[in-house]
Amino acid sequence: MNIKNKVGAGILNAITESLYDNPIVVFREYVQNSVDAFKHLNNNNNSQVKIIYHTDSNTSSLCFLDNGSGIIENKFLEKMTSIGASFKIQTEDVGYKGIGRLSGISYCDTLYFLNILDFHENSFQIYKIDCNAYRSLKKNSNLSEMDFAALMDSIGSFLQSKDEIDAFIQSRNLNLLFSQNGDMYNSSNSGFLVIMENLSPLLTDVIREKDFMNNLGWLLPVDFENECFSNQRYRDAMEYITKTIPDSLRSYDITFNNQPILRPIKKDTLRSYSIVKNLDYGFMLLNFNNDRMIIDKKNIFSGIKVYLDNFLLCDENELIPSLARYRFLKSSSTNEMIQSCRTIGGIIYISSKSLIFANARRTFVEVYDSDSLNFLNNVGSCIAKINETRYSLSRLHSEIKKVDKNQTRVDMLLQRANEHLAALTNFDCPIDDTFLKSEQNFEDLSPDEQKKLLKKKISTVIDKYINEFIEQYSVSDYQTASDDFFLWLKNKV
Repeated sequence: MNIKNKVGAGILNAITESLYDNPIVVFREYVQNSVDAFKHLNNNNNSQVKIIYHTDSNTSSLCFLDNGSGIIENKFLEKMTSIGASFKIQTEDVGYKGIGRLSGISYCDTLYFLNILDFHENSFQIYKIDCNAYRSLKKNSNLSEMDFAALMDSIGSFLQSKDEIDAFIQSRNLNLLFSQNGDMYNSSNSGFLVIMENLSPLLTDVIREKDFMNNLGWLLPVDFENECFSNQRYRDAMEYITKTIPDSLRSYDITFNNQPILRPIKKDTLRSYSIVKNLDYGFMLLNFNNDRMIIDKKNIFSGIKVYLDNFLLCDENELIPSLARYRFLKSSSTNEMIQSCRTIGGIIYISSKSLIFANARRTFVEVYDSDSLNFLNNVGSCIAKINETRYSLSRLHSEIKKVDKNQTRVDMLLQRANEHLAALTNFDCPIDDTFLKSEQNFEDLSPDEQKKLLKKKISTVIDKYINEFIEQYSVSDYQTASDDFFLWLKNKV
């Protein structure tokens, strides 16, 4: 029996409602399928993915066009109508669960999958999923009583005849799309096209966000902005990682409406130091300042991002609570740890794909054996060191800012901060002591800061006198104690 006949139709709801509840995942899933298709080509030097977004007053569409291997002709219908029957290999391919193509169902009215068998001969296969029909069935029928094959028979259709295919291509003006992107197929004659028609407001809002291109740059396996490599320390760190685990940093030519998508790290977002930490199952790039770790909300390269196959797996918002849940962070609150991570720029590249897998939602590591636990323990140790270093630098700066700072305490805090920096970097990374010599003048403070400092200074002196008065005060009259103190103080001074 075909596997599609063994699966209940309710699985589609479980997938679309839980695994693909964030609209931006459609970009990951469809690009992921393209990347896997590139691996089956003999020559993939010209591998490209073109994402095209079109909207007018009546309609909107999102297309994913690639020049990968496409799907073998006699396997196309089976792949379109099956679930969990992927032919991919988990340790080699990015996707492997056979469900990614369904990610768009919640975010459009109609999905089309066009298999490019022979681009120059206009040989195509087309499969359609009516997403509105699925939503109607889900609302009005009991999907638990239907198997997946019957569901696909109800909402899907296979365009087989040449007349059907030609009519579809003409109605969607795809000849123009293909002619405008024909250069993609000079070396490859095959590919794939996904069309999402009439996008949902949720997906449209994601595309219209001002940080959308940056979000794609973090999410997808793309190259870096060239200018960031003018920073020598950053270039050396990235070259080391690239040479050590090249497959983990493999990037592709991906565009959105003909605009190249790049990892949004620029020269002015980099801090003074870049180092690489060995996590045994991958590497962590850390970009930080060694004199102070503070949150800069304007710096887009802040926080820690985890990558598997150069696709974003999660950032500090998912990473820190998960590490705490598995008890790999034993001190400080999760919020404090998240804030500490945002004082640096960090990227974790997982290299041991045969040992470390993504969970089903592709939001974290699949934790089930000693390898994944050891990896997370190593990550947790690095983050704990970041947190300790941040706070040691903060305490040092707080002491230095004091008008009446204690030099002995400054020296002690400086030593501790340098020790934490050395533990974080595995080499001496002493703080530039220029700022240590700067004096904080009372006149430079704001009026409120001056009042607070005066209050503290006066309170310290008064407390000293109160303690001295109480030590020698022998009268037990509670009512006159204050008057007695002021008289004593007047004679004292």
